[in-house]
Amino acid sequence: LAAPPPLAGDASTGVHGDGGETAWGATLVEVGVESGFTSQRLLELLPAHVRLVGLDPFAYDSSVELSTEERWQRKELSSRYSSAWLDSLATDVARRYAAARPLGRARLLRQGSPGAAGDPLFRPHSSGSNEKRGTKQHDAWGSDFVFVDGDHSFVAVQRDIEAWLCFVFKK
Repeated sequence: LAAPPPLAGDASTGVHGDGGETAWGATLVEVGVESGFTSQRLLELLPAHVRLVGLDPFAYDSSVELSTEERWQRKELSSRYSSAWLDSLATDVARRYAAARPLGRARLLRQGSPGAAGDPLFRPHSSGSNEKRGTKQHDAWGSDFVFVDGDHSFVAVQRDIEAWLCFVFKK
């Protein structure tokens, strides 16, 4: 990913433009955060101007149609699907996102993928606008990349891809 044009500032506090606003580059959406370890690694490896939005409801949708193998897996790993376990994950992940540098670089949304795709945060940035994406004047982050790694059931993956596919073709 190419860095945005050189600006004054430093990566520990944010990359700042002329007006003191943070100048961000691309936004990566990670669908399905679970433990947050992948999120943390992405934040370590990606350039400081790339932002990360993590999506995870920290709850499993019991209405999703599962194959026989998927039903067996959920039964065998039932503790992994408990509300208490998921709530503890959510707390740990929220800490990881809050610690991301530069400040404001990462945002965790505790919602499911298909619903989140309609969130105003992901509204595409208008190229004709004078507003800089991600500044106070333009709060929509957009989405430049979508990494689908949520619920691995066939139906859920299909639903995630359908929800986010339109973002791929808008670029």
